[in-house]
Amino acid sequence: MNAQDGGENKKMGVKNGGEKLSSKYKPLVSLMIDNPTISIIEMAQRLEIGTSTIERHLRILRQEGFIEHIGPAKGGRWKVNVQLQSSLLRKHLYS
Repeated sequence: MNAQDGGENKKMGVKNGGEKLSSKYKPLVSLMIDNPTISIIEMAQRLEIGTSTIERHLRILRQEGFIEHIGPAKGGRWKVNVQLQSSLLRKHLYS
């Protein structure tokens, strides 16, 4: 990771170890939990933001270990870190 990535990650509220996830990423991660085969274009449409913003967020989430993409670019699926998934679920259930 270069210095620019480190600064971007701090600004975005991402913390190593999967303990902290900025509120701006939560809707994106929730979409992946609900529909693991969702495309970047569909994410952008549903969240009403640009595809380049989605791609930037996905890159950061991958680098920090929150998510991974399994399979080919077309037809693959998203896998969300289990700890993050259960943390988001707990917050949703008890908020």
